[in-house]
Amino acid sequence: MDKEDWKVLSSTKAHENPWFAVIDDEIIHYSGYKKHYFTVETKPGVFAIPFDGEKILMVSQYRHPLRQRIWSFPAGSCETDDILGNAKKELKEETGYSAGKWTLIANFASNTSLNNADLSVYLAEDLSEGQHQREGGEVDMTMEFKTIDEIENMLHGDGLVGSDTVAAFYYLKKHLKNRK
Repeated sequence: MDKEDWKVLSSTKAHENPWFAVIDDEIIHYSGYKKHYFTVETKPGVFAIPFDGEKILMVSQYRHPLRQRIWSFPAGSCETDDILGNAKKELKEETGYSAGKWTLIANFASNTSLNNADLSVYLAEDLSEGQHQREGGEVDMTMEFKTIDEIENMLHGDGLVGSDTVAAFYYLKKHLKNRK
């Protein structure tokens, strides 16, 4: 067994719902150490970052695990294999906006010690306003256009606390800097 490999002795699905499954792997480390390792398996996820050329549209919603409202970009789990189509759906559903131009700016893994989440980040431009189509748990969602400087200030404890959103913002800043 390579030092980087963990041998899986058994694997069971401890829980499953439409959004994720919890997998209980009994593993043995190359050193002989045995343990149960729980992994959350999820569908791929998407971020749609609506940008009007000056400001970015963000959404705020209650996140129960944190027991607070937080700011994010429109996002969600993919319901089909069409990743871009899912990003378009999330943007329309959460904000009512659609975009004439879409650019994939990043793919990254999230919380790799706990889950297998693959996230794609799209920049949505040439925005057109419409009516949102929020789901039940999103009805209290609010939205607001913010400048990059305002979002940077939020990184210091004012509502921008989700690591996935922070990573997506980093990729957005890098993309905008590189295209100048």
